[in-house]
Amino acid sequence: MSKGRGSVYDPVFGICFHFCRQKKLCGEEDCKRCNDLDVDQPCLGKTDCSVCHSTNGVLCRACLKVRYGEEMEEVRNNKQWKCPHCIEEEGTKPYWICNSYLLFSLDASY
Repeated sequence: MSKGRGSVYDPVFGICFHFCRQKKLCGEEDCKRCNDLDVDQPCLGKTDCSVCHSTNGVLCRACLKVRYGEEMEEVRNNKQWKCPHCIEEEGTKPYWICNSYLLFSLDASY
């Protein structure tokens, strides 16, 4: 397994995350949820927004790094981390957008 986008699709134990939209196991070595298939444990390879706690705030390591330039370890250590949707809604970064809004608006135009 890799620490990238999560390499194993699992419709029961996998977690659907924001961009990839597929239920995958994270591939993190110490993740008890994905390695031991324990749904009562948090997934170490996915983010959790401190504000919304919704699927909008669930990002894998690769999307977090590539799309937003953030590191999973820093996000895990920051108990006040906010997902891109919540940051956009509060307006604290004026020229920063959650690119999924752009994708959804493009989809709606067809």
